Amino acid sequence: MTDSEKALMEQHFAYWQGQFAKRVCLFGGPVLDPKGPYGVLAIQAATEEEARAIASGDPTVKAGLNRIEVAEMRIAFLQTAH
Repeated sequence: MTDSEKALMEQHFAYWQGQFAKRVCLFGGPVLDPKGPYGVLAIQAATEEEARAIASGDPTVKAGLNRIEVAEMRIAFLQTAH
């Protein structure tokens, strides 16, 4: 990774950390696939358009370093704090 890519990835982390703090992002992190790493993020959005708008706010997406795919997920199981 180049220095500029590292800087973008730091902005990527800060962006999603901010979304997490606002309770928009439920969880996220890197997947260490031997074929190549990628990330998974779960967010709450009222519509697909809203989800796409949130995803396109990611600095690495804006810069063309990463791309984000959006798919609806229905939660079947969810741990909660008691």
